[in-house]
Amino acid sequence: MTPLRSLLFLATWLLMALTVASCGEKEAPPAPTPAPANTTASIAGQLNLPDGIEAHSVMVFAEGTSFMALTDSEGKFEVSGLKPGKYVLRAARPDLVSQAMAPVEITEADLAKKQPFLTLPPLFMEPIDPSLAGPAQFASRTRGTIRGTVSTQIPGDEMGVSVAVDQIGNKVRTLEDGTYELINVEPGEYTLRFQRPAYAEVEMKVTVAAGEVTEVEPVRLMSAAETVAEEGLQEAAADRVVFGSVDVLLADGTVPNDYSAVRVVLEGTSYSATPDTNGRFEIRNLPAGNYSVAASAVGFILDKKVPVSLRSLEAAEVTLTLLEDTTLSNDSGSLVGRVKFDVLPDGGSAGVSISVGGTSLVGYTDDSGFFSIVNVPPGSYDLTATLVGYRPGRARATVRGGSTPTEVPDMTLERDIKRPEVVYTNPVTGAKNLTILQPTPLVIQFNMPMDTRTVREAIRLVPDVGFNVIAQGGQGGVGSAIYRIDMDAIPTGGRPVLRYGTRYRLTVTKTAASLEGVTMERDFSMEFTTGEPEVIGTDPPDGATDVLLRYDNPIAFYFNAAIDPESVTIDDIDISPQLPAGKGQIYFRRDRKTGWSILYFAGIGNWETNYRVTLRKGAETAGGDSVSNLPYVFKFRSNRPVSFDERQGLTSPGYDEEERERARRKR
Repeated sequence: MTPLRSLLFLATWLLMALTVASCGEKEAPPAPTPAPANTTASIAGQLNLPDGIEAHSVMVFAEGTSFMALTDSEGKFEVSGLKPGKYVLRAARPDLVSQAMAPVEITEADLAKKQPFLTLPPLFMEPIDPSLAGPAQFASRTRGTIRGTVSTQIPGDEMGVSVAVDQIGNKVRTLEDGTYELINVEPGEYTLRFQRPAYAEVEMKVTVAAGEVTEVEPVRLMSAAETVAEEGLQEAAADRVVFGSVDVLLADGTVPNDYSAVRVVLEGTSYSATPDTNGRFEIRNLPAGNYSVAASAVGFILDKKVPVSLRSLEAAEVTLTLLEDTTLSNDSGSLVGRVKFDVLPDGGSAGVSISVGGTSLVGYTDDSGFFSIVNVPPGSYDLTATLVGYRPGRARATVRGGSTPTEVPDMTLERDIKRPEVVYTNPVTGAKNLTILQPTPLVIQFNMPMDTRTVREAIRLVPDVGFNVIAQGGQGGVGSAIYRIDMDAIPTGGRPVLRYGTRYRLTVTKTAASLEGVTMERDFSMEFTTGEPEVIGTDPPDGATDVLLRYDNPIAFYFNAAIDPESVTIDDIDISPQLPAGKGQIYFRRDRKTGWSILYFAGIGNWETNYRVTLRKGAETAGGDSVSNLPYVFKFRSNRPVSFDERQGLTSPGYDEEERERARRKR
């Protein structure tokens, strides 16, 4: 036998010997442990709630498991089916502050005790502040606001730009400072369209988030008739200028050296100038706009007016020509007069245009407001004095031929006070099926900032409804052009609540006044009709992701009416795919302020799963009216997985409880 073979033979013999020895030393079997009478344990307790709050349907569950129970009308509960281990019991209901109880440890010895083996000390539960939860705030949590500013090439021309949301048709108009605000916009991506006659249309994409204000970048409208090469052109300021010269020609072709009697005006405005000794003039500090430049002097006729545009240009040069009037005759007369003002214009009294009815004769006032018009044929005339921003002044005079001028009675120009009026409402007048929320907003917009106190006093609703008027954008509540009328679905001060299926009339009486104290010319009225009972939202909202689907975080359906609990059963709710622990449970609660119903659906779902939930037809109000928007469908996605230990015991709570009760009776 070779040495290698000898070593292999020796190793094999030693291995066999060790195996035989180990087989002869068997361990004695452990002593059997008596099986406990029960395989699970139960924990009982009682919850105390403040007076006036019903104690039933509070969910008590072991965190991280599917073990749970609902309290009875006295607040008592019993969580059964608990296996040995450590548990933290938590009590939860959507209208109560969630409370965790002291940790409990269950041992094998506890299984042999009479069940429930432990009764926990009473636990007091506080209600959630109604201002922080429930359908009363559902609209503000689920809708957003769009806000921004529009400017134009012409300072002071920002009011009245139409701002529309293409996809949903919501529309407002900008205020005097170019600001706008669209409220109660569903979350999503939209296209804003900015439109105004004579301006190029602008579009802008915006994304609205639930419960947030979307601030839109400032939008600038440019003239549709002009091509602007540079974007972001600086806003036109009041720094334009019209300059040029006046040529005064006598009948013999000579030129006089005195221009002191010549007046250059921008027709219809208070801007004017007197030429220097060379006939040159300048009119500065003009706002952007279109103007007509004219000149006048006694005994002379203007060859023609010169139109200029200072919208995109900062300066314009003109030449005016005055010709000696050779048509004067002994039969012709003249008119002299004065124009006064209730409030003097910033530019003074000059530049008021005086037209003689039935003729082409025009005169202009000087710095003192005086005017003179020559070569007026004999006769009776109606004279009209006009100036931008003022109501026309009128007078009548009879001209007689000769060198003595006819004096015209003084004409007083009063400021053209623009009266406030309602220019926009949301909903529009005649709207039907207005969804009732708490509160239900109704927006009205005036054409100027208003005295908020007078607006509040001027608003009427018929049938009578409790409401609150909120100024949108006013400084310290002093004034605003946009007001939100929050119509209540809560009884306040003995006033009735907003009801579904009812026709209402909103009136703003003419006592509503602007900040300057100017009242409306007439009352404004509009009508709308509230919609039928419906589901006004869900929690989680449609499209939500990372949703925790378990018993302390139930699905909620919010209604805008009190629902008959008998009209809905668990079979009326379809969730797809089905829950691993069974159908789940439903229960109703009532919002303490509105009396509206909230339907809760509690169950445990799978992780990272797309769910589709449908509330089928059948739900009715306490008065027997059907909920109009059923079937109601929404979707969401559940959240990420948890650890393996947390997934243990995920079985139907209802099934476990029934099985345990049957087993207990058998024993």
